[in-house]
Amino acid sequence: MTRAFWLVLVFACANSVPLSAAAQVSGPEPAAVAPEPSALPAPNAMPRTPLSEALTGQAAMDYHAGRILFDDQDYAGAAVKFDRAYLESRDPRLLWNIAACEKNLRHYAKVSVLLDRYIRESGATMPPDHRAEVDEVVHTVRQLISTVRVDTDQPGTLVFVDDQPVGSTPLPAPIVLDLGRRSFRLEKPGFKEQQFTRELSGGSQLQLDLVLERIDDSGQLRVIASPGQSIRVDGQILGDGEWSGALPSGDHVLRVTGEGMRAYDKEVAVIAGQARTLYVTLDREPTGGVPTWVWVGAGVVVAGGLATTGYFLFRSPKEVGPEPTSLGEVRL
Repeated sequence: MTRAFWLVLVFACANSVPLSAAAQVSGPEPAAVAPEPSALPAPNAMPRTPLSEALTGQAAMDYHAGRILFDDQDYAGAAVKFDRAYLESRDPRLLWNIAACEKNLRHYAKVSVLLDRYIRESGATMPPDHRAEVDEVVHTVRQLISTVRVDTDQPGTLVFVDDQPVGSTPLPAPIVLDLGRRSFRLEKPGFKEQQFTRELSGGSQLQLDLVLERIDDSGQLRVIASPGQSIRVDGQILGDGEWSGALPSGDHVLRVTGEGMRAYDKEVAVIAGQARTLYVTLDREPTGGVPTWVWVGAGVVVAGGLATTGYFLFRSPKEVGPEPTSLGEVRL
């Protein structure tokens, strides 16, 4: 490891060299994500005025608070303050100071991301001698990190590294990780979770091609009816008289039908990993012919007819027809 790596990243907050002569980065970025272009516009030129004089307002207060925390070896707190100052001022030199904090926290992947942003946002305004120092540090840091590309057969798989989410497949870029033992976890609904670890030596590339295993969420259903009776599940004919098979967990519609029999309809719940048996007995349809209500109605009509006939049969002859009068009128 070069001497410049330890000195250049430390000088930003060392007492012998003013922190204002260095630069800072934004706050902690996702440890597992490769560098991405900054969402903030880069300044047109790097100010030559020291940071302690160039910053004003809230940015100046956060910057000085960051210096105090760095001197007190609270590097995580210092990085937060420097990041806030950067968001207020957009001064890329603050990225260098944040990189110094992350280096002391041994977050080399973050250091690499920050230095790439520092170079990109400073552009041609960075003095050549300082650019040579930065390039040397970048070269050294790359020996302490590894890139890992994760590919799966299932898009939309969530990828976690050291319990931190880094995105879902397909990932847009390789994951940049510190050297050492790293834990990986992959999750997707309907598939078994995968967990494993890898030892990363630094300065290396790793390709992971993974196949996810589906979770068997089906259950067994057996339906026993009589021979010749049709068995349907969710509208599909599956058997005659008896059927058994696997169905996805959840509710299903069972229908059993037979010639001259009332249809049997039932909603059946299938539970994953469990078996269920249903015995179905169909009832016969009512006997064919004139419906009962017709016989009931006919009885009323017949009774009425008999009453009417009896009335005319038992009337006296005089009551049967009209009697003519002298004027030819009819008397009812």
